[in-house]
Amino acid sequence: MRRLLFFLLLCPGWVTAQDTIRGVVTSNLGPVAYAAVGQFNTSAGTVCDGNGRFELVLSPETPPTIKISCLGFADTIYRLGLPITRDLWLFIRSAAIEFGAEVVVSAHRTGRRQLDNPVPVNVIDRRGLAAVHALNLSAGLNYQPGLRVETDCQTCNYSQLRINGLSGSHSRILVNGRPMLSDIAGLYVLEQFPEALIERIEVVRGGGSVLYGPGAIAGTVNIISRSAHPGDWNAGLDHTLLPGGSSASQLKGYTSLGTATGKLSGMITGNLRNQEAWDANGDGYSEIPKMQGGALASAGQYKIGPATSLEGRAFYIGEYRRGGDMLDVPAIEATQSEERTQHILASDISLQHKFNERQSAAVFAAAQQTRRTHYTGIDHADGYGSTYNFTIYGGMQYHLRTHLFSAARPLMFTMGSELQQDEIKDEIPAYAYRIAQENKTAGVFVQSDWEVFSFLTLLTGLRLQYHSNIFGARWLPRLAALIKMHKTTQLRFGYATGIRPPQAFDTDLHIAFAGGGVSLVAIQPQLRAETSQSLNASLDFNKVASNHLWGVTLSPFYTALADAFVLVEVTDAGDGNRRFEKTNGDDARVWGITFEGRANFRRIVELDAGFTLQESRYAKAVKWVDGAAPGRRFLRTPNSYGFANLRFNMRRQWQLSIAALHTGKMEVLHLAGAPEQNVDALKETPIFTDVTLKLSKTLRFVTSNLKWRLYVGVGNLLDSYQNDFDTTRYRDSNYIYGPSRPRHFFAGLLLGVLD
Repeated sequence: MRRLLFFLLLCPGWVTAQDTIRGVVTSNLGPVAYAAVGQFNTSAGTVCDGNGRFELVLSPETPPTIKISCLGFADTIYRLGLPITRDLWLFIRSAAIEFGAEVVVSAHRTGRRQLDNPVPVNVIDRRGLAAVHALNLSAGLNYQPGLRVETDCQTCNYSQLRINGLSGSHSRILVNGRPMLSDIAGLYVLEQFPEALIERIEVVRGGGSVLYGPGAIAGTVNIISRSAHPGDWNAGLDHTLLPGGSSASQLKGYTSLGTATGKLSGMITGNLRNQEAWDANGDGYSEIPKMQGGALASAGQYKIGPATSLEGRAFYIGEYRRGGDMLDVPAIEATQSEERTQHILASDISLQHKFNERQSAAVFAAAQQTRRTHYTGIDHADGYGSTYNFTIYGGMQYHLRTHLFSAARPLMFTMGSELQQDEIKDEIPAYAYRIAQENKTAGVFVQSDWEVFSFLTLLTGLRLQYHSNIFGARWLPRLAALIKMHKTTQLRFGYATGIRPPQAFDTDLHIAFAGGGVSLVAIQPQLRAETSQSLNASLDFNKVASNHLWGVTLSPFYTALADAFVLVEVTDAGDGNRRFEKTNGDDARVWGITFEGRANFRRIVELDAGFTLQESRYAKAVKWVDGAAPGRRFLRTPNSYGFANLRFNMRRQWQLSIAALHTGKMEVLHLAGAPEQNVDALKETPIFTDVTLKLSKTLRFVTSNLKWRLYVGVGNLLDSYQNDFDTTRYRDSNYIYGPSRPRHFFAGLLLGVLD
């Protein structure tokens, strides 16, 4: 056991509607960042900043009983006496280490401890992102069980996320629970979305909740964006050096302000980044493109009253990227070039009201716009085009907490509705390429979360979904159960149905080079919706003591796809380009198991690891191209992949992180055209192990609470990297696999109020 010191700087007097308490939450290790502090049995609550400071506006309706919650500490309740006196010190005790105490929102859109959630939720916070040198969303997601981020283009380096082996379009990427990132943005946003904008990432594998729509078949990634912590600020610089002298750099900053009453707070954060192109094989054509861009985000919260708050967020991401050869001349003058200039602007607003301890409601709206000009061409072809995408989304949600049969067994009802309209236009006139689609969706859902017994919780949901490209509305049920077998052991089950409408998704909107031309994707007019049913389970065992914990999780999964989408080559149009059509194939199956392990000894040694074994197969062999033999395996999907992250928190604020990514063998399509490849073929890739080392040192300024942190490290230590890239302008740019970078060195500096 250890002591948690809760120091309140309080004003004397009885509690009134405007009384505010201020304080600091600390432990024997120093201030406790981001602890949740609330007035018990009211809606009044706040979160500590990075130094454990907080301000809480008390509700006059009940006595000032304070509840403190924080990962690593047991929930603590303390009753303050009345009248409240100045400089009151409160000593309370907490378990030194506790697993699953973190509050997550991705299964319910309301806060709930991980251990009490029927839907398994994995979390990576800012501390975890920093440990693996994750400067963007893409790098951070790799260190989550069952997840794998892959680079899919040798020229532009677009990427996609695979969850449980399913493609990126089977998953949903949300920002604060809202679909603010469209399919067009999804081509590059994994790399564009910077760590500076992220508070934490919550991942749900499998169908999970009905709240997030029918497209979340493989899972949901919910990015919780940076929020306001008044008084905090920080700035940082990172520099990476690649072989041959190419480099990348990033500058970031964050600041937050708030009023003295705590009613109004806001923050602004952003980054600037620059990356030089890099050529892996000396043929004059880049494997890592030239990139320049940045992001800017703001968020604000206004507490209208003790039970009502208004929140708004907005972010902008802009980027220029160019790959190929002759990068300093106009793209059309190069022998091969992909050039993209992209602007993403998104915002959302929500109004939340808590009627009482039993009822709350929220209304919300979000919108995003993506504009992109692009060039894709070989031998000076007129490959200029443009892209426009606009998405608007709105909805409402109501929560009711009640009881059935016993006052001790709570039941949470969640019901709501959502509307979304998405417009996409993408065209290159010279290639007779055009995609124009307008998708309208509407959903109504109800979900119950019932603690039937102390050891059994059921999460059941039903969603009625309408899509403009599907005839009629569809009913989509989902179910999850939590069985607490023992205080150390939990068993979860889940069942979900899903549907993917007949439309273009992110990877369909990418144009690649192949066979001396470009490869284009069209949507078959008769394309039918793809439907799915999935089952998943997890068995958790966690052994917790006062100064250490260890735990393991086994998570089998199974997904059945009906009318699965596949890409098949169609007749050559005679213009030198290769055309593929998205059509319905036969059924497909994905099944496997994910192993997770974790350990923490006195917060000095921390370990997180995950490893997945799986099979992904079509019911019948698919003929991808004329020159390659048909196959049943999913392309670009290894049967084994995983990660490990080991951290040593040493004396004098030193930290050493050792992280590793494993990617097993997989089949990839290799199209003819380059000197090294004169026939189309399916190839099996080798095994890759990507190891990252990082050493950091944190120092505190003597006269203030500011800190500065220096770090150095090496990425892909073993230089486990693809060694058979195609060469020259006629290369197959989709023939790329494995880690996104070769061995590289990095260093950085952070200054400010640091975690």
